[in-house]
Amino acid sequence: MVDGRPVAVTGAADATVRIWDLTTHQPVGEPLTGHPDAVLAVACAELDGRPVAVISGYGGTLRVWNLRTLRSESVAMLSGTALDVDPAGHIVVAFDQDVAVFGGQR
Repeated sequence: MVDGRPVAVTGAADATVRIWDLTTHQPVGEPLTGHPDAVLAVACAELDGRPVAVISGYGGTLRVWNLRTLRSESVAMLSGTALDVDPAGHIVVAFDQDVAVFGGQR
């Protein structure tokens, strides 16, 4: 949910991320860009009261996007194939045969 409306976040092979309004079935704003290659994984959560999407791509970047402002808030040089955000605000990234846990903001 972003400002009371249900949304979905998708990543694509063209390195873009799109936010979709699930009520109107239309994109919200322009595609988010900044990933150097195809998007591999997307996880959505609420961190410190703001809706975010954590995005990982082939190009070796992990970005946290603020879904309200549509701006990238942080970038790490890491490429994960699976993502999650736990209830404590930790970002969990799986890559190869390893798992990394970052942060914790609640």
